[in-house]
Amino acid sequence: MVVAILLGVLATAGASSPAIAHDFSGRYADSSLHTWWNGSARSYDVPVWGPMVADIMDNEIERKTAVRTAKVSYHYRSGLRYPYVDISWWADDLPAPKGGKTTCERPLSGSACDHWHVVFDDDPGQPVDGKRQKVCHEILHTLGADDGSNDGGCIGGGPEGKLNAHDIAHINGKYGR
Repeated sequence: MVVAILLGVLATAGASSPAIAHDFSGRYADSSLHTWWNGSARSYDVPVWGPMVADIMDNEIERKTAVRTAKVSYHYRSGLRYPYVDISWWADDLPAPKGGKTTCERPLSGSACDHWHVVFDDDPGQPVDGKRQKVCHEILHTLGADDGSNDGGCIGGGPEGKLNAHDIAHINGKYGR
């Protein structure tokens, strides 16, 4: 009996604890399938920002977390209605010091959101890594991340717009894995 209790204590001590939701307490996606669309009317946005959005969605979010992503070729303004697209994005010249802006355009009950508008600050002097960081940061807002973390991941201003273990733990805790 003492051995069983000791083994139980050791197993519990070695188990990883879930991430504290202090910086992932905002509005969140309505499901673990996160669809996105390039909402820009400017031809410049697609070749500059499009590959970064695709890379973050496919290689950071899809491959590293429980969230599934899908690029769609239509938008709710085309006559189709929600929930066909979760994120519409574009770039624009935002007032300083904004790096981007994420807005829930169709809130659901509780803190869920059915459709997001994500705007990246189109600073022409921004290096590619800085733009990639903006993309990752703003997309994480659509998954429930709040500003304020200094953990070095996408929200915390980490280099190159890469998810870190903290980001992944929060996303997986929310969307399952």
